Amino acid sequence: MRGAIVFFAAILMGALAAMPAHASCPSGLAAHFLGDPNWYEYFGVIHLDPGDAIEFDFAVFPVFAGTTLIGGDEGGGQTAYQTYFGGGFLGDADYGDITHVMPCAAGEWHDVQVLFDIGSQQTVYTVDGESSTPVAFILPDVNSFQSFRLHLLEGAFGAWFDSIRVLRHHAGGTTVLLGADFETAIPGHPFVRQPVTDAGPHPDVCGVVGVSEITWSIAKTLFR
Repeated sequence: MRGAIVFFAAILMGALAAMPAHASCPSGLAAHFLGDPNWYEYFGVIHLDPGDAIEFDFAVFPVFAGTTLIGGDEGGGQTAYQTYFGGGFLGDADYGDITHVMPCAAGEWHDVQVLFDIGSQQTVYTVDGESSTPVAFILPDVNSFQSFRLHLLEGAFGAWFDSIRVLRHHAGGTTVLLGADFETAIPGHPFVRQPVTDAGPHPDVCGVVGVSEITWSIAKTLFR
């Protein structure tokens, strides 16, 4: 029996260690922004090298029908970095029509990372641990970043958000351009807050990742 326990423990711990950590798993308070534009942050023009990437990392709980934009502007002011969600999908947009890249259902928390790779001029969307194939940028020759924006484009109440981060990956490491967990107010940005558990359950990727409830129950029994 002891040998079986050790064997099962090794498999379980290996599976847990192999799973990625997701900083954007919801916790504490979530926020819904009010006003138009809903949120805009200017960083100054940041010139990017081919080896750089911009990442949006956030947890979102889409509520009703409508379209929401999480995006960023390049140095010229065009919104070259675009992530839209609505109608049960998340992806990019061309002339206002969402390209359905990844499922992102309403009424559930989703853990999302969007990576904009400057060298390849492509975007990869990751929702609850599942990644899309690379998608070409909507604008050509993107090599700068200056601001973050969040807009509700359709519908009066698009989504709750938690732990939004904007990151720049570069040769020297990673720089956090913006980080917010909404536990405290953000000056100049009115929003309402509620506990994330009032909205709905966490995505599976935030729990015991890759281990079913049945397997976890067995593990707890063995480890007593």
